[in-house]
Amino acid sequence: MPDEKTQTTVTLYDEAGKAVGRVPYTANLDRWDGHNWTCGSTGRHLGIGKTKRGLYYLVRGTQWQGEQDRADIVDEDEAREAVMRVNRADLYRELFGEDIPTGDTIKARSRSLYLTDDLWRQLEAKAKGESRSISAMISAILSEAVGAKQ
Repeated sequence: MPDEKTQTTVTLYDEAGKAVGRVPYTANLDRWDGHNWTCGSTGRHLGIGKTKRGLYYLVRGTQWQGEQDRADIVDEDEAREAVMRVNRADLYRELFGEDIPTGDTIKARSRSLYLTDDLWRQLEAKAKGESRSISAMISAILSEAVGAKQ
């Protein structure tokens, strides 16, 4: 897939909207619509990457005047979903080390859990320190607490 911005970087923002660094621009989630590479919206592009520390991010590119490309940190579940939406098995394997789940390999997902802001910040800091997603961190803590196998 052609990518005219291969050698550029974009600002990376954390969950609070704070700029935390720069990452390579990518539009590896775009699809060819027969005329253009796009993520489904004219002049917009979407890509995904993973930092050396293991944090996933989505790059939202734009060709619109007055707008800027940006990248946002996302949790592992959102990253997986973004790749599955465009059915990029090769990219899924590269990022997550496994095939896209199908049939019997589909795992339980998406549960709601309400936490205080202070507890959330503590989990977030611990997850980042261990280069893990918050979902993986919570799952490991709860599994240990109830003696469940992961």
